[in-house]
Amino acid sequence: MTTAWALPLALAAAVVLLATPIARRLALAVRLVDKPAPHKSHARSIPYLGGAGIAVAVLLALLAGPRAPAVGVVALCAAGLMVMGLVDDHRSLSPLVRLVVEIGCAAGAVAAGVRVTGLGVTGLDVAVTLVALVGIANAMNLMDNLDGLAAGVTAAGAAGVTALGILDGHPGLAAGGGALVGGCLGFLVFNGKPASIFMGDAGSLFLGFLLAALAVDASIGLPPSTRLLVPLLIVALPATDTTTVVLGRLRHRISPLRGGRDHLSHRLASTGMGSGKAVIALAATEAVLSGLAVAAGQGSLTRGWAALAGTGTLAAVVGLALRARAYRTPATKLPRQLWWVAGAAVMVAAYLALPAVVGALDARGPAVTGQAQAREGLAALTAGHLEAATADFASARSDLRRASNDLHWPLSSAVLAYPVLGSNLEAARTLASAGTSLASVGGQLASAGSSLRSQTRSGAVPVAALGAAAPRLRSVAASARAAASQLRSVDRAYLVPQLSGALATLDHQLPRAVAEAQLAAGAATELPPLLGAQGTRHYFLAVQNTAESRATGGFIGNWGELVANGGRLALSSFGRTSQLDTGGDPATRVLPAPPGYLRRYARFDPARTWQDVNMSPDFPTVGAVIASLYPQSGGEPVDGVVAVDPVGLAGILRITGPITVPGWPVAISSANVVPVTLHDAYLAFPDEARRASFLGDVAHGAFDALSRASLGSLNELSNALGPAVRQHHLQIYATRPAEEAYLRQWGAAGAFPPVRSDSLAVTTQNSAANKIDYYLRRQLTYSVRLRPGAVGRYGPTIASATGKVTETLDNTAPPDGLPALLIGPYGPGFRPGENRSFLTVYSPLGFTNPVVNGRPADLESSRELGRQAYSTYVDIPAQSTATVGAGLGGTVALLPGGWYQLSLPAQPLVVPEQASVSISLAPGWQVAAARGATIAGPSTVRATLGLDTSRSIWVRMAKVG
Repeated sequence: MTTAWALPLALAAAVVLLATPIARRLALAVRLVDKPAPHKSHARSIPYLGGAGIAVAVLLALLAGPRAPAVGVVALCAAGLMVMGLVDDHRSLSPLVRLVVEIGCAAGAVAAGVRVTGLGVTGLDVAVTLVALVGIANAMNLMDNLDGLAAGVTAAGAAGVTALGILDGHPGLAAGGGALVGGCLGFLVFNGKPASIFMGDAGSLFLGFLLAALAVDASIGLPPSTRLLVPLLIVALPATDTTTVVLGRLRHRISPLRGGRDHLSHRLASTGMGSGKAVIALAATEAVLSGLAVAAGQGSLTRGWAALAGTGTLAAVVGLALRARAYRTPATKLPRQLWWVAGAAVMVAAYLALPAVVGALDARGPAVTGQAQAREGLAALTAGHLEAATADFASARSDLRRASNDLHWPLSSAVLAYPVLGSNLEAARTLASAGTSLASVGGQLASAGSSLRSQTRSGAVPVAALGAAAPRLRSVAASARAAASQLRSVDRAYLVPQLSGALATLDHQLPRAVAEAQLAAGAATELPPLLGAQGTRHYFLAVQNTAESRATGGFIGNWGELVANGGRLALSSFGRTSQLDTGGDPATRVLPAPPGYLRRYARFDPARTWQDVNMSPDFPTVGAVIASLYPQSGGEPVDGVVAVDPVGLAGILRITGPITVPGWPVAISSANVVPVTLHDAYLAFPDEARRASFLGDVAHGAFDALSRASLGSLNELSNALGPAVRQHHLQIYATRPAEEAYLRQWGAAGAFPPVRSDSLAVTTQNSAANKIDYYLRRQLTYSVRLRPGAVGRYGPTIASATGKVTETLDNTAPPDGLPALLIGPYGPGFRPGENRSFLTVYSPLGFTNPVVNGRPADLESSRELGRQAYSTYVDIPAQSTATVGAGLGGTVALLPGGWYQLSLPAQPLVVPEQASVSISLAPGWQVAAARGATIAGPSTVRATLGLDTSRSIWVRMAKVG
């Protein structure tokens, strides 16, 4: 980025230093000189053509640096003004010709994308941009009235543009500003008092136009609240000078088109300051205003304070200048005709605004009612109350459509051209339209759900009807996405509180509606083939026992094969995983897996030891390995893998109701299946074979019951299985990419999330071959301090992170009194009740000074799933606690807007892990917002979370002040 501005600056300065003496001699040769006049400050003829040298230098410098398309077009348009200025310097052009050319050049810049975007009305944005470009070009032309003034002011303003380009990561903008600074500084060598050459209209028009255009371009991408303020501060001084002159002349009955010595520079010089100090004072004023623009643009100074400081600076300069007398005639009131025109304009504007105000008042009642009914409809839809949801959404759609009609009165559209009022009306219309779309989406989802539920057969999903509904549901999902996009487009800088609140509510509602619509569309598209609508599907069933933990949940003790045909699931075979260890030809098995999996787990020989196949926490990886190994272990090729543990079985039993299992005295239900299978069965069946058979009978009975159960609607099915899916107690892998993508969208794939900013996860895997993890309690503590680094257009982009992580493992198992199957010992190296875990900490950061139970330890390190994986074995005797800790350090990416995200992927456990997180910011930074945590101080965020499912904490950073 350094050369993006430094090279153009140096080149422009060098070219001006070389070209200006040549231009001076040429101007003298052709008699292109500025002759003395009463309103001018020089007493002898001074050659023009300096502006041509500046323009050539700036254009050449832009060719040497990075070029943004808009900056290149703007430079060409400015060059067109320079040519017109040369002609005007040689022979005066009429004001009309000048105006036409200036508007044409400004239109070219606007067409290239240079446009004010802070007013909220496209037509008004364009008009204001045209006026600004033409007005500032002429204001700088008028300001070129003392030696070095125009060049000095432009250099100071362009320096601000350059800083904004550098800080926002905009190399084209930085290059344009740097070239302008270099051209002006080089020209000041010849134009400083006493000047040996003038820039003329050619130079002042070129500089004013280019400065205004770059200032506008610098505001693009800034927060809405500062898009107007930043360019306004940069061009405020020439605009104030021209405004002061025009108002002064109107009060003294003097034509604004005449030359005179009533500019701020002349007035300051006549206060005793002198022309040299007056130029320095005005250049310094411009530097202050540019600095305020940079501070406001970067968020280090709030919009209000920047505006107040800029206004105060200008007021001080104008107040000092107005002390000097500039006119010989006494002042009079402004012309009466001007007041009549202003009054008439206000009355017409108020009259045109009246229909919009009346429409907004009429729309308020139905809009509020419709929004509330849409909220109730969403709640009913999520709960599976489809008839109530349909009625709520129908009422909401009717009310919101009335509100939209009230807001779209034909005459009310005139207000769209008004600043602030226009953006509020546009936001209200968008709100009503998006709300209507939301109600329509919800109603269609509820209607489709009711239709599908009525066609549900016992034990089968109506895949034919579901497939037929797919096009309609995809259209509904597209409507929901369009409404969400429509809502994101609203400029919220100047909205009244009622609209801001309504938009915030809809911001919360629409993502849920979009998610529901996309899931429904995905289900209609992908579920039918997954459930055998287009031919029989076969799935490997892995029954996991979380009392003996593995990274995806638990030890795979039983397996089966699920057959899906015509929307119905059936369990075709069932057995122990020991059968798979010896099935096929173990000696020739090939383990196809990603490099990270092979590096970490090949030593455990998962190709021949199925109990260790699921040691990776990423179920799509594990599923792909299982799908490849199963045919090599005596099975048939499968279309996917389903993993379920006792908590997942509880979800299935919520659908089927209780089941009876031979040999158990009470029915197995969703309420007791977890303690029965993970604890009570070990007490009831000391014989391992009988216990294993019983656990298999429970899983077998649950899936048999599922094949006969009335499944209800998709919402009811999702509500029953949702908790188990979210907590990864029920995970599904599909071999076909489109179906796997849908499972990821639904959250059923058990995928380990990618690292977007920061991430921390811990897995423990039983290494003692007992069922001791039923008694394990885990506590994760993470404290991290962030120091933001580079700051781009949308906030800081990276941050250095230093922190500490501690994992506490509490083994509550008794040392005796329970069967060896439950608490061990498995071998002579273990004690009863002892928990031996293979512990891994996953983080994108580097480890320092690892300790186990307070003593230095060596942890093995490897790469897996885009993270560093630090592992060690930890022994925890019965009724005792162990700790593993380390320092963490490195750099994390920040998301747009300066957001830090800490993702905390969860391992499915019998008792969910607890996490305590503390995030603090370095001095000079403060917490602007947080999600998933509590703001505990200006620079601190804390959270205490139960990791029953994966969580995320979001912290947005802002500079102090």
